[in-house]
Amino acid sequence: MFLTLGGEYRLRSGWRLDLGLSEDLDVGASSDVVFIFGIRPPDR
Repeated sequence: MFLTLGGEYRLRSGWRLDLGLSEDLDVGASSDVVFIFGIRPPDR
């Protein structure tokens, strides 16, 4: 079982930052924490 949180932050310039976190709630089963980062240019 995983707990996942994430969201998007839009800068005034139009760039978008995607942030996420995934936590393994079953200790000892797999990777404990995963961070997700993304950046996207403004829409044209």
